Amino acid sequence: MVVGRTVDAEGNPLSIYYAHTDRDPRLTPDHTHIWCWHKVYILGDPKPDNATVAQIPRNALTLPVYLLDHGGLSLRLGPSGDPFDEPTFDWPLHFAGVAWMSKKDIRQACRGNRQLATVHLTKAVQQYSDYLQGLQFAYKVREDI
Repeated sequence: MVVGRTVDAEGNPLSIYYAHTDRDPRLTPDHTHIWCWHKVYILGDPKPDNATVAQIPRNALTLPVYLLDHGGLSLRLGPSGDPFDEPTFDWPLHFAGVAWMSKKDIRQACRGNRQLATVHLTKAVQQYSDYLQGLQFAYKVREDI
């Protein structure tokens, strides 16, 4: 189903549509890791059996992941900030797990820059949250013009 029409930078007409996929973005290898522990949902990356936060490398960049479960699932980093801290939202965020990158991952993907690694982790959690919410889109160059 087409949800919008636009043009790209070169003026080519594009159709935007929902990308109905059940391909979990966390199954695509990258340098970020999302480990979640939840009594109802299986979320995040596959992790070793009985894995705990203590098994994450000591020098890793580790950020808390929070879950909003209210008519759908949304993940985010940190306990405050958009979109869940608006005054109209009084639903509780629950700690769900951690997003992390090892020192080796940061060196390989971010040239050792921990600030850039934080951006990578934020984007990985947002992409996974979008997947959980069904917010995956694709585009196709329109040939009907």
